[in-house]
Amino acid sequence: MGTLRFNLQWAVTSHPAVDEFSRETALIYRQCEAQVSGERWPRVISVACPCGTTLRVTLDTAGCCCPGCGQQYGHGEVLQLPMAERRIAA
Repeated sequence: MGTLRFNLQWAVTSHPAVDEFSRETALIYRQCEAQVSGERWPRVISVACPCGTTLRVTLDTAGCCCPGCGQQYGHGEVLQLPMAERRIAA
């Protein structure tokens, strides 16, 4: 923990995966918090970006950036995207 705290400024300004690390850390925190409190997770829905990438969002999603094309969607915009086609695992 001390190493992270010592290198935090460098990570925030320089490391290419700091956003991903932040999202993963927040997700793990919420999962632990939900386990302890018994809170149910929001339902995840899959929506389709026009580029063909499937985005997994909830009603609580503030917005997201499509990893396929880089398009940024706000809360209302991402919820207006069409539902993604469901596929059977092969």
